[in-house]
Amino acid sequence: MASLSPWETFIQSLLTSMLGRQDVLTTLLRQMSFGLIDVVPPPDAPSLTSQITLVLQAIQETQDMLTGLATGETIQFDAVLAAIAALPDGSGPVVLPTSPPTGYGSSLDAAGVWTYNLGPDDVTTGDMLEIAGHLARNTNAAGALITGNNRYFQLEGAIGAEGYYFVNMGLPSLNPMNITAGQTRLEWLTAEIDYVDWILDASNDLYYFQDRPPSSDLIWRCMIDEEWFNRLQVAAVGAVTSQNNLPPVWPGFENVTLGDTFDIAPGLTITAPMDGVIVTLIALPTKSSFFTFDDINSYRNIGAISFFTDDGEQEFPQGLGFTSAIYCPKTMAQAAGVKLRTVGGVSGTVIPWVRTV
Repeated sequence: MASLSPWETFIQSLLTSMLGRQDVLTTLLRQMSFGLIDVVPPPDAPSLTSQITLVLQAIQETQDMLTGLATGETIQFDAVLAAIAALPDGSGPVVLPTSPPTGYGSSLDAAGVWTYNLGPDDVTTGDMLEIAGHLARNTNAAGALITGNNRYFQLEGAIGAEGYYFVNMGLPSLNPMNITAGQTRLEWLTAEIDYVDWILDASNDLYYFQDRPPSSDLIWRCMIDEEWFNRLQVAAVGAVTSQNNLPPVWPGFENVTLGDTFDIAPGLTITAPMDGVIVTLIALPTKSSFFTFDDINSYRNIGAISFFTDDGEQEFPQGLGFTSAIYCPKTMAQAAGVKLRTVGGVSGTVIPWVRTV
C-alpha cells in the first residue's frame, strides 16, 4: 500500500481527531474562512473547506437518522402498550363485535357462523371444529395414537369419519420373540391378539383388524410382511434353539418336576429323560476319607454317576461326594438317563428331575 502524502496525512489526522466534535469542526471552518488558519494543499488536492463541509453534512444526516429511529421506536412502543391495555382483564364478559369482519359474511348468528363454507371442498367451520375436537380429545386420552404409527402397526382412517371418540381398541402390541418354529404369520398374530378378526389385504400382503367392527373407517394395519416375519422367526427360533442347546441348570425347586425315587445300589441305571438328579447319601463306609467344607463333608472315592445321551453315548463321570447334592449333564441339553457306580457300604437315593421352564 502506497504511503500517504503529508497533505493526506494531515486530512486523516484532522478528521480522526474531529470525529464526534461537530462544534470544533464548525469553529475550524469559520477560522479558515477568515484566513486565521493557513494550510496549503497540493495543487490537485480537494478544498479543505469542501471536505470539512461534507463531514459536517454526514454528521448532521446521522443525527437526523438516529432521531427518526428513536421517534419510530417510541411510536411502536406506545402502540404495543395501547394494544395490551385494550385487552379484557378477564373480570368481565367478552365483548363480541357487533358486525362480522369484512368478507366473512352477513350474520353473526350461530347457524350462520358454524355453517359458513371455508372453501371449494364444502368444509364448514362446524366441520373443522368437530374434527379439531376429535383430535384434541384423542390426543388427551391416547397420546401418540393420533399419529397412527408405532413399530409394528399403523393406524389408518379419517379422524372425524366415525363422528365420535374414535380409538376403541387401544394401542396393540406384539412380541416377535413369541414366534415358534413352523408357525405362520397369521397364527402368530392370532396368538398374540386373539380378540380381533385379522383380515389380509391382498393388495399389499399385510394383515389388519377393524377398530370398531364391522366399520372399516378406522383400522390397525400390521406392517410386518412375509419377508419381515421370516426374519423375525429366524431370530426368535434361533434364540430358543440356542437356549435349548445349552446344558441344563437347576432352575429352582418350584420350576422342576421330580421323578421316581430309586435306591442306590452298586450298579444302577435309570432310563428316562432328565435334566439332572438329586443324590442323597444315607450310609457310607466307616473309613471313608473326606474334605470338610465348613460344617459339611465331601467324601472321596465312594462312587460316581455318568449321564448318557438318547443315542447311548456316556458322558464323562462325575464323582459322588456330598451327602446331599444336585448333578446335571455337562455336554448335552437333556440326558436320556444316568448310570451309577458306588463302593460297598454306600446307600441312599437318586431322584431324576426335569425343568418346567
